[in-house]
Amino acid sequence: DEVWKASGVLKSGVHCLALFKEKDEEKEMLNFFSQILAIMEPRDLMDMLSICMPELFECMIDKTQLVQIFATLLQAPKVYKPFADVLVNFLVSSKLDVLKNPDSAATKLVLHLFRCLFGAVSKAPSDFERILQPQVPVIMEACMKNATEVEKPLGYMQLLRTVFRGLTGCKFELLLRDLIPMLLPCLNMLLTMLEGPAGEDMRDLLLELSLTLPARLSSLLPYLPRLMRPLISCLRGSDELVSLGLRT
Repeated sequence: DEVWKASGVLKSGVHCLALFKEKDEEKEMLNFFSQILAIMEPRDLMDMLSICMPELFECMIDKTQLVQIFATLLQAPKVYKPFADVLVNFLVSSKLDVLKNPDSAATKLVLHLFRCLFGAVSKAPSDFERILQPQVPVIMEACMKNATEVEKPLGYMQLLRTVFRGLTGCKFELLLRDLIPMLLPCLNMLLTMLEGPAGEDMRDLLLELSLTLPARLSSLLPYLPRLMRPLISCLRGSDELVSLGLRT
């Protein structure tokens, strides 16, 4: 009962933030509101956000400044673990389908929230590995499936880029081990897309994904011959791609 009441306060508070029109005043109120949530008991915050998340998401579509609340919670020492758990569960379980429309405001918000989430990974890699381990394979599978089924797969490729970049440099032994069976199917999908009509619009993105697969070098060794084509293409591309190719 108390959680439901607190959830009502959270929902009402978010709507009240819209009353602040001055940019500095709005930023200050967002900060105050975020700090209130950041000092809550983790269990209470999890329960409350589990109830409120769908409504908060809809509010954020119209008022993107509210993302600051989530960004603050992902950096808050007391609650970042439970909040990250609630957030990634919400996004993976109910919001991956919105990426089928890459131009929608909902897609932009989903990608923004994933960037916030994976941007916080370096803060506490071991904690985030436990949170992300069951979710990353689901994300990759959904992206691979939709890449071949939807008319505009750009949103799914952008999500893969966020995931791959977030995992780069992190020693996620267990998570990376779970992804080994997905490496070849993912690489094959990317190479097929590069050769198809969709590859023209997403060429640089697909090349980056091909060369940043989340895996240890030992896991990629069997696929080196297939990686040569995207590697050569990178070396003939933009400065950023050349740099990526040389690092690879």
